[in-house]
Amino acid sequence: MVGVLDFGMGISTLSPFFIGLFFWEIIWKGFALWRAGRRNQPRWFFLLFILNTAGILPIIYLYLTREKKGYTSRIPAPKKKKK
Repeated sequence: MVGVLDFGMGISTLSPFFIGLFFWEIIWKGFALWRAGRRNQPRWFFLLFILNTAGILPIIYLYLTREKKGYTSRIPAPKKKKK
């Protein structure tokens, strides 16, 4: 009998895929969380930490906040309040 999520493949054939997907997500998420923390962006940090999007959201965030030569980033870092 074929299970609902089996699709005719055994668990052993899907395991390498999910292991690879896990490491793909962890690597991209780590870079994006590091940048969001360094830029003091708690909303982005929270979204990136909670949502599992197979690396799509972290890649988009890193792309939007990249540094270009002679240009400022599309999402500027929040300004610190003076006391």
